[in-house]
Amino acid sequence: MFPENCKFAGRHQFQSMLQGYPTRSGTGIAIYGDYGDLRCLYDTVHHFAAAIDEGNKLQKGQHQLLMNFAYEIRHAYMGTRLKKKINFYDDIEEQSQYGFQLVWTDILIFISVLQDNAGYLKSDKLHQANLYMPKIYY
Repeated sequence: MFPENCKFAGRHQFQSMLQGYPTRSGTGIAIYGDYGDLRCLYDTVHHFAAAIDEGNKLQKGQHQLLMNFAYEIRHAYMGTRLKKKINFYDDIEEQSQYGFQLVWTDILIFISVLQDNAGYLKSDKLHQANLYMPKIYY
């Protein structure tokens, strides 16, 4: 059902999801998720980037943009960007959340490029779900 790298990690498999928060100055967004959520997003970005011909000079920029986005996601799930601990409802144990920050203009361009290229490549339900960016909390 899920791609092999996108299996949910941990026992909080249905309570965790990607979450977005405006940055302190309001110029960007901080996106958080657990390892499994971020790894799935990373795989989705690579899935759609594969449809872009890197050798074509008209498409090279789109490919590089998606690779930059994947780079930030990878460093987030590796734990080298943002980190926070959260509790889910009545859970005693804290769960680690990893994240990264992007400016608004970048995230809008990334979403546009991903959604544009999604029309040219077969995708499953998980990839489609990852195309809808996280809910923003104010």
